[in-house]
Amino acid sequence: QLRLCPPALPAGTMQDFQRAQQELQQAAQALQETISRKHMRGMMRSMHLCAAECFRKHVEAADATLDNCQKTCAGPIERAQATVSDEMKRIQARLQREVAGCEDDARMDAAVTAASSDMARQSAMEAAFAPCAAAAARATTRRLHDVVVPSLEKQLKSLAAQADR
Repeated sequence: QLRLCPPALPAGTMQDFQRAQQELQQAAQALQETISRKHMRGMMRSMHLCAAECFRKHVEAADATLDNCQKTCAGPIERAQATVSDEMKRIQARLQREVAGCEDDARMDAAVTAASSDMARQSAMEAAFAPCAAAAARATTRRLHDVVVPSLEKQLKSLAAQADR
């Protein structure tokens, strides 16, 4: 799951931020469901059929031979799962860097523009942070649709072709 970690925000700015975060969560969940339906399930089927064939072919073989055959069958799905996991980690890391940048910028802006009271500075920081973080979440949502989905699908199709061999 992709998460943003906001400071405490006033109610008005919080709504847009929450909407952007919810859109991002929905996009990430839809991506994972699509990958499961379109790619992983077929690869799992191929893996299980391959493993069943290992048992058929290697009835009299040593356990090590059977284990190696099954590991070969599991290779494509394991690589596919690692590919998806790595991509989601990259997305999360990029989003965290962007949100941290928003927080840094908001703190600096608040220090320069706000009155001397701590409460005024905090309020200015929160007001600057929310739109920036919401924009980062929306940009990440667009990247999921425009870049990540096509890239992952291409990689997974290649891995699925390996599983079908």
